[in-house]
Amino acid sequence: MGIRSIAGERTGFAYSNSFDYEDLSKAAAMAKSIAKQGTEEKKKIQS
Repeated sequence: MGIRSIAGERTGFAYSNSFDYEDLSKAAAMAKSIAKQGTEEKKKIQS
């Protein structure tokens, strides 16, 4: 499952292969962090 976070014109994206709440929370935090930093990165959350 992918999670996208938007901050102004910047977008962060992270995903997890599981539907586990903790993994999805980590993906959401990573997407938010990427959007706030303005860098382009893709991160897979390991479960």
